[in-house]
Amino acid sequence: MVLNNKEVSNRIRNIRLNLGLTMEEFGNQLNTSKGAVNNWEKEKSLPNKERLKKIAELGNMSVNELLYGSFAIFTLNLVNEVKKEIMNERKIKLKLTNGGKRISNDVISICEEKGLSYENISEIKNIIRQVILDEISEGNYTVDSRFATSKKHIEDYFRKYLASDKEHVINDNALKDSVNCFFEIDIPIEDMDFMTVYMRNIYYYEDSNGYPINSKETYISFLKDRIEYSKKKINDKDVSSMEKSAFEIILKIDTKTLKEIQ
Repeated sequence: MVLNNKEVSNRIRNIRLNLGLTMEEFGNQLNTSKGAVNNWEKEKSLPNKERLKKIAELGNMSVNELLYGSFAIFTLNLVNEVKKEIMNERKIKLKLTNGGKRISNDVISICEEKGLSYENISEIKNIIRQVILDEISEGNYTVDSRFATSKKHIEDYFRKYLASDKEHVINDNALKDSVNCFFEIDIPIEDMDFMTVYMRNIYYYEDSNGYPINSKETYISFLKDRIEYSKKKINDKDVSSMEKSAFEIILKIDTKTLKEIQ
């Protein structure tokens, strides 16, 4: 696992600051210079093994925690490392909800049962790999599970979701445009968000109303348009307080989503 020098440097700096020491005073405790401490905190170099051990002791943590962060952070970084490996191997796109935290928590539980720690990187990565591959084989890719893997998986899921309403006739063009849109966006797919875009696309194909939402770019345009519409409604004196509250919620959600995908 590749060290994140920036994170290591930040942890060293935080230990020094928590001790209330200047760089010079910190260096004196480690039998080194102010310049060496400055280099560590500026990501120019890392301490040797002896000094890493001493710094960890001063920070009341293990050397592994100093280098890799808490075990939760360590595991989450491994999850994302394995995710990239699988994406490259299988030529697919994986979207992990909450940045992979759900899987990380599952893996941490397994590690606790098996007594695995920082030193067992290979075994932990194998566990993560198996968990991810099991999810893929089960077709789990939505926010309620964990992944969005391929356009086909997304389409199959929402085609089945739409088919549950026997009175609804699926519009294939609207469905495919909606799938293309969300496949480009690197955030978990909420059923409600997908349905909003799908219904908007139906209006386009049936009434030539507006524009199709079939890409990240068009989804951003849609969010911006809806944000402006919500603001107008919130400031409209003729709109009831109940309606304004609803628009305020929509505005908050759309603003947050726009920030995440831009």
